[in-house]
Parts: sequence; structure tokens; C-alpha cells
Amino acid sequence: MIADDAPLLDDVTVGEVGRSEALAWSGRVLSDLGAKVVRWNPVDETGAYSAFLHRGKGQIGASTKLDVLIYDDDEGRRLADEFRRDNPRLVVVSVSDYGTTGPMAGTPASELTLQAEAGIVAVHPTHGGPPVSMGVNLAEQLAGRWAVIGALAGLLAVERGAPGTEVDVSRFESVVSVLQYPWLMAQFPDSYAYPVPQMAVPGIEPAKDGWVCVVAVSPQQWSAFKQLASDSRLDNPRFDLLVERIRLAEEVRPILHEFTRRHTVAELVAMGTANRLPITPVTEPATAGDFGPYAERNRLITNEDGSYAGPRSPIRADIGSSAPGAGALTTAAGTPQRPLRGVRVAEIASFQAGPLVGSYLAALGADVIRVESTARPDVMRLSGTPSTVDRFWERSAPFAGVNVDKRSIAAELTDPRGRAIIDRLISSSHVLVENYVPRVLDDRGLDYAGVKALQPTIVMTRMPAWGSTGPWRDQPGFTFTANAASGISWMTGYPEGEPLLSGTVFDPIAAITATAATLAAILRQLRSGLGAQLEIALCDVALEVSAPHITAASEGRQPVRSGNRREGIAPQGIYRTSDARWVAISVTTDEQWSALTGISGVPAWAAEASLNTHAERMLRHGDLDEMLSDLCAEHGAEHLVSTLRALGIPAAEMKVGTDLTEHPQLLARQRVYALEHPIVGPARYIGLPARFSHAPTASSDRPTPLFGEHSREVLGELGFSSDEIDTLDAAGALGQSPFGLPFAQRQHQPQQ
Repeated sequence: MIADDAPLLDDVTVGEVGRSEALAWSGRVLSDLGAKVVRWNPVDETGAYSAFLHRGKGQIGASTKLDVLIYDDDEGRRLADEFRRDNPRLVVVSVSDYGTTGPMAGTPASELTLQAEAGIVAVHPTHGGPPVSMGVNLAEQLAGRWAVIGALAGLLAVERGAPGTEVDVSRFESVVSVLQYPWLMAQFPDSYAYPVPQMAVPGIEPAKDGWVCVVAVSPQQWSAFKQLASDSRLDNPRFDLLVERIRLAEEVRPILHEFTRRHTVAELVAMGTANRLPITPVTEPATAGDFGPYAERNRLITNEDGSYAGPRSPIRADIGSSAPGAGALTTAAGTPQRPLRGVRVAEIASFQAGPLVGSYLAALGADVIRVESTARPDVMRLSGTPSTVDRFWERSAPFAGVNVDKRSIAAELTDPRGRAIIDRLISSSHVLVENYVPRVLDDRGLDYAGVKALQPTIVMTRMPAWGSTGPWRDQPGFTFTANAASGISWMTGYPEGEPLLSGTVFDPIAAITATAATLAAILRQLRSGLGAQLEIALCDVALEVSAPHITAASEGRQPVRSGNRREGIAPQGIYRTSDARWVAISVTTDEQWSALTGISGVPAWAAEASLNTHAERMLRHGDLDEMLSDLCAEHGAEHLVSTLRALGIPAAEMKVGTDLTEHPQLLARQRVYALEHPIVGPARYIGLPARFSHAPTASSDRPTPLFGEHSREVLGELGFSSDEIDTLDAAGALGQSPFGLPFAQRQHQPQQ
């Protein structure tokens, strides 16, 4: 039975050396996965958030034997050398702003500047106001979670023969990892332009008594919303495509608001559930836990002394205890460079969250076989390019980014012939990844019991939007609804403005979390032969990301939306430059402020002694914003950023992400690599934000697959004879396109 803990790593000891939020998150997640986590630095647990992050961690002692050491300072580097003498197989993970190598290693940075430079800030619609960051320390949280993946991949590499390894995790690259592939959209011919800002329409909309988030990304959902609104103006065919509604937001949203403002939040949510249309409240951190899918599943937990409440881990597991039975798989030997080589992954998933898990596992060498449906194709295939373009479903940049390095077969779950193919695939797989509502597989006998009957040692990773229990279990959910329901949207934006969505970031955050859990289960599977069922609900991941605000609210401090201002940093903001660009600036210390006052153009009053203290600068933040606005208006962005960075002040130009494959740091760290796609042609991709000493260069073995491209190949591996495959193909059971759409028999010819 699935439970709220996941003791998958009870034979692993992890040392945590440093004080950053990212480091604390890495230890938190590893502890939730069952590892023994011990710290070198004393922990200040005076605040609820700190206590939440460090709950259950111990202290490193003189005789402590470590399997993994994660650090973010010079002391950690020294200790890594010491502990490696005791354990040459030690996995050492470093976390830094730009990585430890490359031309930008050591460049001053802040949470704001990293979000701005990576491209997250650009997705927020501010309706003419200055750009705004996400209302949580995204770079810190992501780097912490990627450090977990790096640590587990390192342990797997050691299992495959690496004599210990080092993993270099970059906060900047971690933020890049949750963008929806603007660099590919800029390269793919015929692709829609990458939208900035990203205002889903409908998205967050005003109700009579608050705010709701409405999701209508598919044609069916848009049709359902139009029926609810009963407004003939929405039948205009110009509004049929989401990409066009975003472009025409100023025209469409007033019509939407006439409907949403007539109803309360509760009424709109009820309409959505009755019609299977994703509509959720935009919750505040103090009340997020009261929302049905959280309250009914008891997703907040109060600590032992009752002083605060925080989210439960989003990783739930049924690890079983029985020995492997008949039909258990063996695993071919992988290599340190591809530690998952020999591991087969069956992927029955759509959109981003589930397929990204497959993509991350493929990057580590797994053979990921994606199951595609002609009758119900993945909307991601259909949404990146105009449907007037030949084989448009093979040209979607977001789909290509999510599905690189996989194989694809076409098989219908609802057709007996397709079901037979899927059953054989599962029986030959070490891992199954799926992210449908639970009833899709459960009603067809492919719940964990059914899957285990096919393959007793399988790791089944399930990613339902709202969990596997409770009345919301079979309601559809998306990255936007998780964003809104968790309290993060409420905390993103300006105090006087509306809550904001942060693009599609919660799908990849859920995928990163699920990948960490899956790697832990694979490591256990390799060592013990035991499988597991994992559940990582999208909504639970979002709630955990909101932990700093939820824990603060639980101890009586009401979090408020504050634009770009943050406690402990003053001044901080995003300002317009003389060349009409935007630059993010953070002054995090008194020394940085003193350096800034020496720049030509800064008024004399800025050097007043009273402003040498952070407290006074916070009180006069408005005046300092005006001063920095005037200063930036006199300089170009490039000159300004280089000047401030030379003084040790965090600064960065706000970027969109379309040119990230030209970023000097990504190039120097060998994160950019080229692949040739048979339809689209050559393009440059970006690898994982964890760089391994034993495998420093990012690469992929194969491009994103065509629809059903590998059906015959894989069916042969599954034991189907050539005659059986021919019969299935002749009967149309092996589709070559969504809905059987016709296409020209041509493809891109690779350059000689």
C-alpha cells in the first residue's frame, strides 16, 4: 500500500556542508527518500522554514562514513578531500551560481539576477510595469533538487565502475532547465514564436470574491469553457488557438471577465469539476492547505511541538518487501558515462511532466520507449507549429525538447492488439512512467498490482495531477492549476497588481522531483532486485515549493506579494536602460552598497552614512528605486552589467532564452550539443544542469523520435515475428501519424 514516506535510500549516508537554501533543499529531499543526512554546519532552527528544511538531519561526527557529500563553500571542498581518503568511491556534489568552471564562475549573482538572466522573469505579464520575478527562490530550490539527481546519478555511476565522481550543479542552468525550450523555438523552421510574456488565456481571472485559474490549453477544454461562458463573441475562430488567444489577450480577456466576475470562486470551481474543466482557486499561502485536494489528503503536517505546519513530502511510495519472483529482469551493465544503459523505461505519458522524467532518464543512458496513440495523441505534438505545415506534429519545438533521446511506438491502450503490445513492453521494462489521471490505467487493469503481475520487479512512477485518492483524483490538472492552487501565483507579482502564473515551470519541477525518486528506486532495484510504486502528484510538488510561505503563515507571519523586493536585500529591482533593455540589480551587503555609491551618476545623497545600513535602505527603498532608475536610464545594459559585476554587485540583463545556446557559460561548460532531426534538420540542444567529472560533455544518442518511428524495431525486440508485425501494420494497428493524418513522404536530408 502506498504511504507518505519513501525509505528507498536507507543504506546511503549524505553529508551536507554549507548554509545555502539550495543545500538545505538537497538534504531535505534526500532525507525524504530515506537517506541518513548529516550536517557539518550548526543549524539555525529559530524560524519555521529553517526547521522545516532541516527536520530529522543529524551532525557529522569524526567517525562518520559518507557515501555522498554536497557542499557550497570552501570548507566543503576541503572536507570532500578528507572524506574521499576514507571512501575513494565518494560522490561529491557542488552547488554554485554558475558552476565551478567557465568564464562566469564566481560572477556575483542573486536569486533575482539568475531568474532574469535565465528567462523566468520575462514570462510574467506586468502590463507595462517593470518585469517581476517569481515569488519564491526558484534558483535555490531547483539547484537543490538537481543536486539530488546529481548525487543519485553519481551513485549509479559508481555502481557502474566509476572510482568516485564529482558533480557540478549550477543554479543558473537549473533555472534554464524549467523553460519551455525557447532556444528550440528560435531554431525550428515554421515554429510559432516563443511567447513573452506568457499569459495563458484563459488563465488567472477575477471572480466575484477572489481569483481563479482556468485552463483551456486543448481544443476540447476551450470548447467546454465557451459552453460555460455562453457568450457568442468567444466563438470567433480567431480565438480557437491558445497561441492566438495569448496574442489577442487584450481583446479576449474582457469578454472572459464578464463571465468570471458574475460568479464566486466556489461557483466557478464547482462548474469546472462538473465539466472536467480545470478550474482552481488562486489560494493564499495561509489557506492553500484548505483547498480540497490538499485538505482531503492531509497534505500539511504540523511539527512535533506544534510550532509550525509545512507540506508533506510529495514523494509517496509502496516499496514492498518480498523477494523478486519469477520473471524478474536482470540489468545489462551500464557505464559510468551512461549509468542507466541497460535499463528499459516504458513511458505512457503526455504533455511535459511525465515525458520529462523519461527524457532525464534517457540522458543518463536509459532506453526509453514512448507509447503514442493515434486516437488520443499528445497535445504537445500538435501545438508548436501551424497545422498547415506538412507533418506539423513532428515539428513542435516543445515536444522535441521534452522527448529527445527516446524511441517511439504506436499502440492503442483501448485496442486489444495495442494492449497486447503494451503488456509485452511492460513485462520487459525496469521502469514504467505515467502521468494520466489514475482511472486511465487502473480501469484497464494496469494499476500497480496489474503491472507487477507483468513484471514483478518494476519501478512504477505515477504522476497524477491531484493524487491517487480523494474526490479530485480523476480531475484533470495542469502546471497552471498547480501554480495557482499552491499559493505561488498569489506571491508572484506586484502588491497592487494581479497574481501571476510563471509559465509552465511546475511540470518540469514535478519531473525533477519524480526523476530523483525514480533514480533512488532504480538504485535500490539494482542492489536488491526489489521494485516499487512511486506517486508524485503535481499539486503536491507545487505545495512543497510554496513551503517558505506556508511555514511562515503557520507561525503567524502573513506573506505578501512584494514584486522584486525581498527581505534582507536593498535595494533590488529591475530597471530600464538607455538602450531600452531591462537590468536586474541586487544589493545584498553593505559593502556592495558602498561600491555602488562610487559609480559616476549616483547622487551625493546616496553616500549618506545612514544608508550604510540595510535597515535604512529598506525604509527608503522607494527613493533608491528612483535613483537606480535614473542611473540605468543613462547607461546601456551591457556596460552597466559589466560595471556592477566588476564591483562585486549582482547584476544581469533580463533575457528571454531564445539565444541560450550561444551563452558563453553554457558553451564553456559543454552544456550545448547538436542533433540532426530527420524532419526539422539540425538544431542545438541544452543538457542537464548537473555536470559530471566522469562525463563532462552533454550529449544525446538519438534525436526526438517521429510518431511510431520504432514500432517495428521494438516489436521485434518484444518477440513479435515479422509476419505478426506485418499483420498488425496492415490492419492499421501501428499508426504513423496522429489521427491517421496524411503527410508527404519526404524528410530532411542530413548535410554531407
